[in-house]
This record gives sequence, structure tokens and C-alpha cells, in this order.
Amino acid sequence: MNMIWWEDMVLEGERKTLHFLTQVPPLTLDPMESFDIVTRNVVSNLHEGLVTQEPRTLEPQPGIAYSWDVIEPGASYLFYLRTNARFSDGEPILADDIIFSIQRIGQFQGSELVATPGVNPRTVRLDISPPVQGILDHLATPPFSIVSRSVVENYGFAPDHLVSSGPFRLKKVGASSIKHPSIKLLERNPYYWDQKAVRIDQVAYIPIMDADERLRVFQTRYSAAGKRLYYFLNHGPVMRYEELKNNPELQPAPVHATIVLTPNFSVTPLGDVRVRRALSLAISRQRMLTVLPHVQVADALVPRDMRDYPEPRKMLQEDESEARRLMAEAGYPGGQHFPELTLTLFDHDYQERMILYLIEDFKRVLGIKVKCRRLPWSEYLLRLESRDYELLYETWHADVPDPGAFLIPLSTDHPFNTPGYANSEFDHLMLLSLDEVEVQQRTKHYLKAEWLLLDDMAVIPLLYDSHFVMIDEGVKGAHLNKAAVLPLKNIELLS
Repeated sequence: MNMIWWEDMVLEGERKTLHFLTQVPPLTLDPMESFDIVTRNVVSNLHEGLVTQEPRTLEPQPGIAYSWDVIEPGASYLFYLRTNARFSDGEPILADDIIFSIQRIGQFQGSELVATPGVNPRTVRLDISPPVQGILDHLATPPFSIVSRSVVENYGFAPDHLVSSGPFRLKKVGASSIKHPSIKLLERNPYYWDQKAVRIDQVAYIPIMDADERLRVFQTRYSAAGKRLYYFLNHGPVMRYEELKNNPELQPAPVHATIVLTPNFSVTPLGDVRVRRALSLAISRQRMLTVLPHVQVADALVPRDMRDYPEPRKMLQEDESEARRLMAEAGYPGGQHFPELTLTLFDHDYQERMILYLIEDFKRVLGIKVKCRRLPWSEYLLRLESRDYELLYETWHADVPDPGAFLIPLSTDHPFNTPGYANSEFDHLMLLSLDEVEVQQRTKHYLKAEWLLLDDMAVIPLLYDSHFVMIDEGVKGAHLNKAAVLPLKNIELLS
């Protein structure tokens, strides 16, 4: 395969181009529908919200709004819009666009969002009912990006008509200018309010499914014409960690993410809490580090470095004797009469190798058979959305530093409740946490809820994730943040 697809994309003289090597293309350009990490990397650099995230800490900072007043924490805010905020087509970003963008969301975590004109044409008021504490964190994430009302109502998010509000815009290229249809090319937005801070001219998001091939391309620093190429490699070849661990360009990036095994509660044996507990107790998590040495063993569901949350929490145990006892109590002594299960995973060599360790543990400790089903990304997503699986290998990411990002999705009616978990006490704790202003009390609600869901083993946490990132020595200021997003705004390419 010819991997130098991008050589002909530099059309007008020398341009500073970053090549972002990733796994798959983005699924959409609509920020409200950007749920996977690949898509969010593209969308978060195209669009911006009233509030943005500080590149390293994810703390809320001014975006399209240069300031705001807190009328009532979690319930009412007044935002002051920048007078120089414009979309990528040069049109001003007005209060009407803000109100339209908020109305597209409508409801968030069970609360109604209402945006109305403020005290003058450059202000917007946002009311949340019932209140959601930490709402400013969420306003800085891609779904709350500000979009052009007139463009979206007429064209949606069709690439040929896409208008963005962030530091970059989608570059329009002809069929003869790009050699691969999956590449997304972004260029600097000349109308962005802080465009002087943007130091690169364009970025090419290049999807290459094979991790070894991504590394080969990363190591190819010059084009056939002798042009220096600059790279950021996301998801490098984990299986080659020992070979690469002393390379200064390898910079593993811890993220707010937990690798979990998700049981489908509608599958007969997995609906029994004793079976789910037995599966968790039987797993030797430390052994998985032989496959993923750059990650950490999970001791709970919520990962480390979350705001105002204690660690370590040591909510998980490994106990083979107790695992066997629980399985026998559930009616499956030594695995007798237990149906063979299928564990579904995304198409990755390292995932399959790690899953084989799980399968060995289940066979050795519990006497049960589990087979592996490895699917391409598109089919994996379809099965995830339709809950067509028995056991599922997932990585749960959070784009805000709040523990609730991992807990609230397990509420009974939440659309991301993939296992089908239902517990009224847990739901009540989540409602209390959303309404609680005092941080310490909210943390108590979170901790109680996390203990409850792990006692029920709603999901089986395995590892705290870290992305296998490699950064070209000529690329400065590139930091994959804890939301697993690379902000392009402050990146610089050295000659």
C-alpha cells in the first residue's frame, strides 16, 4: 500500500502541517454526535464552546464567551460573548447561534437547558432545571460547541458546507488533491478570535488501522520529494513496547479512562450478581500488564487523578476460592451446566492477547468456557449500540475531570448504560450528586454509589488506560490531555 497519500495536499507554497496518525476516520462532523475519541479529536479542534478546557487540567476557561456571571451555581449563568468571535466563513457568532446550539441539546443528564437573550445583544443567559453541579465542565466539551444556525438548518454538517467556530476549519480539497478519501484535512481558521495563537497551518488526520504500519509511517520523516514531515502518533504498537520503551519520542499519556468487561444483564447467567462477582474475583489483573505495561491495574471503576476524589480506593479484590464458592452457590460448581459465553472486542492484536488471559483465568479458576469474537470497528459499534453481545471489552473515557462522568451513565434510563444495570438506590445517589453544591458531600454520594455498583458488579473494571503516544521530536507543545484529545492550538513545528 502507498502510504504517502498526503504529498500532494500542500497546494499553496510551504505550509506547516502536522500529520496525526490514528486508527479510524471520524464518524461525524456534528459535535453533538461526537462520542468516540477519534471523532472528538477532530471535532474539538473544529468547534469551540462558550467555555473551553485548559489544555492540561481540563479546567473551564473562557472560549467564545470571554467571561460569565454565576447567578446560581449549577442553575443559572450569564455569558458575555466576544465581539470578535466569528465562524470560519467570516460571519459573526451571535446570541441567536448560541441559543440554537443549546436548544439542539435540549436536555442534559435529565435536566432541561434553556438559553435566552441576556441583558444586551452580546449576552446569553443559560438556565438548567433541575440544577447540574459541574455544568461548566460539560459546557467545555464538544457536544456543547457553538454552531452556525443558518448553515446547520440549511446544510446540516455536510463537509462541503461545514462552518466551524474553533481554531481550525475543514479544508476543501478536490478529488485530485488528496489520494485517500478517509483523510480529514483541517486548516487554520483565519476568523478565529485567537488565531494569532495558532502556530500550525494545517493538520491531516490519517487513519491507518494497523499499528505497525502507523509506526512505519511515523518513522518516515521525509517525503519522496525530500519534504520534512511532522507526526503525532496516537495508539502506537503496544506489542512493541520493549523495543520502543527507551525511545524519547514515546510518551505514554494517562487519560481519564478505564478498560472494563461489560456483562449483558439480559443474558441468563450474567443476570446473577454471584456470577458477575465470581468473574471479577477470578481475574489476575496484574498479569495483563505483560501485554499493556504502560497502564495501571484498576482498583475501582473511576480512574485516578479525578478532581476531589480519594485514591487509591481498593474496591476490587482477587480471590479464587471465593470466586469458586460464588459460582457453586449460583448453581455452577466447577463450571458444570454453565453455558459457553462469547466475549466481543474491537479488532486489535493486543486486546485479543489480553482477552486470552481472561479466558484462561475463567477456565482455570471457574471451569467455564469463554470464546473470543474480534470485530471490525463498524460492526463492533453496531453490536454495542444494539446490545448484541454477552461479554464486551470496552474502554470508558471521560471528557471532564468529574467522577460522575463514570457513574451517571449507569443510571437506569441513561442511554450509555450498556450492561442494562438498574438500582433505585444508585439512581437516587446520582440525583443527589447532580443537585449537591458542596463538594465534600457530592464526593460522599459518588463514593457510596461506586461501592454500590461494584458490589453489584455492574461492570468489571480491569485497567486504568494510558494512550501509547509517540511525538515527533520536531513537534513542540503537543500534549494529549486527560480527555484523550490533542488540542492543536498551541502546537509548534520546528524547522
